[in-house]
Amino acid sequence: MNPAERLSLLFVASEAAPFAKEGGLGDVVGALPKYLARLGHDVRVVIPRYYCVNLEKYSLRLLPGTLVVPMGIIGHMYCEVYEGRLPGSQVPVYFLEHEQFYGRAGLYQQDGQGYPDNDNRFVFLSKAALELCKMLDFRPDVIHAHDWHTAVIPALLNTSYLHDRFVGESASLLTLHNMQHQG
Repeated sequence: MNPAERLSLLFVASEAAPFAKEGGLGDVVGALPKYLARLGHDVRVVIPRYYCVNLEKYSLRLLPGTLVVPMGIIGHMYCEVYEGRLPGSQVPVYFLEHEQFYGRAGLYQQDGQGYPDNDNRFVFLSKAALELCKMLDFRPDVIHAHDWHTAVIPALLNTSYLHDRFVGESASLLTLHNMQHQG
């Protein structure tokens, strides 16, 4: 690939196979980044580190430092970041560990009921993914948000992150995988 054609891509999603998956979203986020990396692009993935994501099984390593995430009037929230790879590739996957939001048995619900704080959980994911770019010194050309969980990312890029030196010039793409799940 011509270096001028090489893109830096950040995928932000609520799930990715094989780590955490409930449907087709996880399949896409677990496969498409590997394909794009094989084409020569710099692709990275950010998902929550849910309770079900086994650190040892996937050889995840804790990155140094704590990620600070500005959450508006709530103030700042913090999370740890683990790094792994999509199996069969060198595509980095960053797992955001926040016990209050992701230390639960289910990804989205318990006993058939959605978690009442899902909105906060996934706004946190979206903002943390953008802040992670600073921690990694990564300037993505395109940020690919997946489903309602990360649908706020394009709005953030056009408002509070518009002049950010890491993501302020990033283009955004939002893919809705299932219109029945709207948060």
